[in-house]
Amino acid sequence: MSSDLAIPFVQGDPVMSFGGSFTYPLTKMYSLSASQGLEKNLYVDSQTREFEISDTVLSFNVYPRSLIPKVGWTLRLMATLPISESSQLNEVYSKPEARWTAAYPFTETFNFAFSAFIRYTWSRYDSTKPQDGSGGQPLPEYSGGLGHSGNWTFLPDWTLSYGANYSEIKYHTITYEGPGDPPINVQPDQAYSLSVSMSWSITPEDTVTTSYSYGGILLQPGLDDYVLYDEEESRWAIGYVRSFQE
Repeated sequence: MSSDLAIPFVQGDPVMSFGGSFTYPLTKMYSLSASQGLEKNLYVDSQTREFEISDTVLSFNVYPRSLIPKVGWTLRLMATLPISESSQLNEVYSKPEARWTAAYPFTETFNFAFSAFIRYTWSRYDSTKPQDGSGGQPLPEYSGGLGHSGNWTFLPDWTLSYGANYSEIKYHTITYEGPGDPPINVQPDQAYSLSVSMSWSITPEDTVTTSYSYGGILLQPGLDDYVLYDEEESRWAIGYVRSFQE
């Protein structure tokens, strides 16, 4: 179980996130897992609800035998259950995804990890539900990305981590019918993010983490310039994780 408080730098309200995950090992090579998230908006207005539940994620995990010494592989085949308000409003049925991860212990205290994913958004419509008489925004169709992370345990109970990710999104192509100019799609189709965090293991079951996310290096449709820093996407967070094992 985990919880965190995230605060953006500008034009955003602080949010508390709560999550829970469960893993059931079938064999040494296979397992099943499920996770659920919930957000509590600390400022509520007509545009937001106090509590926002996310889609449930179900996954089948495979741990193939590695042919490279010390390298551990994981393949996760995931799908979501559309219980969130956004998925129900836009009739998004599920988001099946395949994610591959490779981890390598560079030293006893320093670990590398590389990942890649591809996701498909299965929905009834190609765009979000129209609001205020204007057309909706196109929904994602395919997305994929690459990631790299590392962590260094420099003291017995302290770990410094970093992450770098790149992703691309292909949206549905939609046509606009009606008077006036068509709406402008302001959704990013390329994104980069960097993050750094510090974790303190208070006990073998309890961990406190503080992190900083440098986000919003985006390329939007119709624009040629990259936004090297986006204050609306960058944030810091403090979190708590509690683990249970039978």
